[in-house]
Amino acid sequence: MAVIKQIIQNSGGGKRAFLIDIRIVRSIDKESRKFYTGKEASEITLGVALLIGSKLSRMLGNFFIGLDRPPYPIRLFNIEEEALIWLRQLK
Repeated sequence: MAVIKQIIQNSGGGKRAFLIDIRIVRSIDKESRKFYTGKEASEITLGVALLIGSKLSRMLGNFFIGLDRPPYPIRLFNIEEEALIWLRQLK
């Protein structure tokens, strides 16, 4: 959440695509998920590619994406280059 707040302060406006590596993250609390899908974060977010490390992460990620319904496109990837290709297509 602190990273997004810093980006907002320094962004000068405009939306950006984000590549976020969550392969070592074990859990994300409800408050953080709501922040990332809320008004403040969505004002600067064009789309998000999440790097994940396992099939279980994909299953849980898809569940929470469906539950939280972010107002921007978000996809899960195992391969960074594929994520970057997808993000470039958003612009």
